[in-house]
Amino acid sequence: MSLGRFKTGILQFAHFSLIGAVNAVLDLTVLNVLLLLWRHANTWELILINSLAYAVAVLNSYIWNTRLTFRRESVFSRREKTLFTVQAVVSLFISNGVFVLFTYWLGFSSFPMWLVHNGAKGISMALSSICSFFLMKAFVFKRINAGR
Repeated sequence: MSLGRFKTGILQFAHFSLIGAVNAVLDLTVLNVLLLLWRHANTWELILINSLAYAVAVLNSYIWNTRLTFRRESVFSRREKTLFTVQAVVSLFISNGVFVLFTYWLGFSSFPMWLVHNGAKGISMALSSICSFFLMKAFVFKRINAGR
């Protein structure tokens, strides 16, 4: 790997991380508003709540990552949008699985439920975001024609 490609990768990860921070705030805000509305959510309701919060953040992610992080690679094609959707669904499964698992595990502690939910959400966001970055870099925004 050349030094230029390495620097580009580091810059992309920095942009992705900045956008991710904004998405995290958006995701947590939507999650907490929905949790206030659903005070005693069961597992399926938690999955629905997490999925809705995640969907808002992932839409924001696509808009900003195509315009900043992967602007040179993004072509806004049907293929790109389909691959982005596939990676988002894979990351959503990771997010929901980790969120529910850690909500369950942390639920045995003496922490208040709002802290349990937010802690579980933080862990799920970190793991699904790392997965998203590598899927976007390797598949969604991978240059098909390296010479362009």
